[in-house]
Amino acid sequence: MNLKYDITGQIKHIGKIETVGQKGFQKRLLVITDSADKYPQEIPLEATGDMMDRLDNLKVGQWVDASFWLGGREWQGRWFSSLKLAFVKVVEAQEDEEHDVSVEGDENLTF
Repeated sequence: MNLKYDITGQIKHIGKIETVGQKGFQKRLLVITDSADKYPQEIPLEATGDMMDRLDNLKVGQWVDASFWLGGREWQGRWFSSLKLAFVKVVEAQEDEEHDVSVEGDENLTF
């Protein structure tokens, strides 16, 4: 049974397509920073199939809504978990995001 979860966060990294295994399986990494908690978490999501091409339209720093499947498996006595990207779309920046609006030399401006 796979479990589906949703996350909103800022894109930290978009990886290149990797080919792994003897069968040539391809995957691509998308890392989203989830800052909903006191300690932000960087969540690595694995894109496969058509989802890999959708990452071409994204940029580091954009805010996105994403859904992913939580899965796991055993291989040679070891257990592994996976977060497989199911959906991603760009959203507006979060309202609580801090913006640096200072401009070099603005201390002499008169308003």
